[in-house]
Amino acid sequence: MGERRYLEEQGRVIYGLKDDNAQLKRDNAQLKHDFKELRCQIEETNRADKVAINKIRRRVLLDMDRDQLATICGHKNWREWKDEKTTSTPGDDRSVQTLMTEAEVILENSPDASDYWKAVGQDRSTLRFLVHRSHIRTEGDIVAHNSTAEAIAESVLALTASSDRTHMISIFRSLQ
Repeated sequence: MGERRYLEEQGRVIYGLKDDNAQLKRDNAQLKHDFKELRCQIEETNRADKVAINKIRRRVLLDMDRDQLATICGHKNWREWKDEKTTSTPGDDRSVQTLMTEAEVILENSPDASDYWKAVGQDRSTLRFLVHRSHIRTEGDIVAHNSTAEAIAESVLALTASSDRTHMISIFRSLQ
């Protein structure tokens, strides 16, 4: 009789273990599903972060090139040069034209301008892209301004719009 009771007890233990195992399988399946969903969210966040970082790096490239262009053109920095040429009329394109004309003449004749800078000066579309696009950033992008040339190049190559990419490649080369 003791042996029978022992076997019944073992049967209940085994049945309980089977129930526990089934629950563990359900929990494991749920964890796998949750992990997959979390991984997708992390990948989406990483993609969004990379897009944002690329935008910042491209702004940094434009800021650096604008400052270098201003220096080549005999000014302290971009902001000073732009402020000197800006009129009080919002949206007035004359200041952009003035900057472009001055830059074209100086880049064509300057012994300090590299061949890449001369190429930027000869391509009105690229020069306009550099001079007219977005406002100069302040030191709020300190980390981005410390981006390596390789990181900035990667961000430029990530551009999908072919004309923007072409302009940014020319601008990037002029900094080298």
